[in-house]
Amino acid sequence: MNNKKHRINNDGIIEKVCSKCNQWKIMETEFYAHKSFTLDGYHPSCKDCVRKRQKSKFKITQPYHEIWMDENKDKVTEYNKKYYSEHIKEFQDKLSKWQQENPDRVRYHQLKKRTHKINKTEWENCKEYFGNGCAYCGLPIQQHFITYDGEERKSDFHKEHVDDNGADDLSNCIPSCKNCNSKKGSYLLDEWYNSKNTFWSNERYQKIIKWITEDYKEYIIA
Repeated sequence: MNNKKHRINNDGIIEKVCSKCNQWKIMETEFYAHKSFTLDGYHPSCKDCVRKRQKSKFKITQPYHEIWMDENKDKVTEYNKKYYSEHIKEFQDKLSKWQQENPDRVRYHQLKKRTHKINKTEWENCKEYFGNGCAYCGLPIQQHFITYDGEERKSDFHKEHVDDNGADDLSNCIPSCKNCNSKKGSYLLDEWYNSKNTFWSNERYQKIIKWITEDYKEYIIA
């Protein structure tokens, strides 16, 4: 056995100690891969602890501009609609460029593509809960287009897995536009969707958390 401070090699199986619960677990299956951690390429906390932390974040201190946005929802919504309608081609071009520059990540997501085990009524209720807009950026479904055979066509939102390694049911499903779905990829919610993101909204973040932790239960069809 080859002992290290935070990892051990047990007959070829690498185990790692979680920085949160201090339990030794198999690194490859019980920890999220994360490029930022150059020591071993995996998150310091195990998957269970990361998920608990993610779902416990309900309260975030809001700076002034976010308070203003919450108090002027109609103005913000109207602005977003106008902005996206005027820049939809720009967003699509950026997405196409990103896909061309990141073929490995595109291929990775294609191989990992999964579907949610939810029925049509549950999906429609889910979209309605988020105002028939992308849960991340707020893009209205009426402005969601895809290019097919060189022609732009209206398209339904993607059934997004908030936790890429989580369940395939309604508790882990939100509507996402093609652009947000491609950019988020396998990142954890808090790693990708935060105030550093230009279209981040604390209101939408809190709505996502509330949906995946409790509100989805009201929309499950028995």
